[in-house]
Amino acid sequence: MMYNHCNLPKDVRSLNALLAPLTGVLACAHGSSHTERAILALVLCRRWNADLAPPYHLLCERLKAILKPHEVFWANYVGALALLVGIVYPAGRIDDLVRPRLQFHAEWSDGMGKKGYSEGVRLEIKCLENDPMTAPTSINEAVEDLEGLGKKKYRAFVRHRDKKFVVPIEVSIDRVSQ
Repeated sequence: MMYNHCNLPKDVRSLNALLAPLTGVLACAHGSSHTERAILALVLCRRWNADLAPPYHLLCERLKAILKPHEVFWANYVGALALLVGIVYPAGRIDDLVRPRLQFHAEWSDGMGKKGYSEGVRLEIKCLENDPMTAPTSINEAVEDLEGLGKKKYRAFVRHRDKKFVVPIEVSIDRVSQ
């Protein structure tokens, strides 16, 4: 589903991804709860990382409102990872004969946050050194967006519950030779 909307214009990819589990291609999927559909909608919308048109940002907020704050955070996290994968593999094809361009290793860790009192995610990204798709100019914006999810100013805020949830995220990039 990460690549289902890539043939659409950039303006409408996020909107169509948001609507896919609700009224789109995944609407007829049996056994999916409202929570699962909301999480999937937010993940797919975040994957395209574009602003929604004015009436639809309210739908996004309503979907967040039916979720718990940690579910909103993790949906944003997975969507940001999907954005990074989509940048590196724009066609969605991974050749098995060649070393993968990206490898992720994430672990839950202590000593994170500004003062080192928090627990959070340490994400190590291994990417190829001389590959134009993993060059810093290609992926730095997506990596900074991913790190930004763990900062205080980007907290997932659910309006009617007055609860906030954030997990510090530390991303390191290790460039390996082919």
